[in-house]
Amino acid sequence: MTDDLRSRIAATIGKERIMLFMKGNPSMPQCGFSAAVVGVLREVGVPFGSFNILGDQEIREGLKEYSSWPTFPQLYVDGKLVGGADIVRDLHARGELAPLLQPSYVGASWPVTLVSAPRPRQASQARPPRSAAKPTSRITLCQV
Repeated sequence: MTDDLRSRIAATIGKERIMLFMKGNPSMPQCGFSAAVVGVLREVGVPFGSFNILGDQEIREGLKEYSSWPTFPQLYVDGKLVGGADIVRDLHARGELAPLLQPSYVGASWPVTLVSAPRPRQASQARPPRSAAKPTSRITLCQV
């Protein structure tokens, strides 16, 4: 990656305290994962910037190397990569995302480990066979 591209990416990340690199834009996401992160951010009610990676192939490819994260969307807070859609949804479900996004966290040490791989399940946490599993409800995020 060139120094110029690295500088462009860093400048783009720094444009907003909360920056989402996504496919499309918040008004018209062009993939379900991007739409899911936009929905979570709107639910939390924080202002955020966005960058449509479909409109700039150089930043799209360069960001993968810059972040060591191969997929989109990518959410950054205070210049740090939080992660993609699965991590954002998981943090939100555990109640850890909203505090992280509040301005009071500027410069504070973050209470969560960011961009972490899922922990392997222990034998006691193994899922029951499909036939024995309890039915679960499905939540669909819709943009209003």
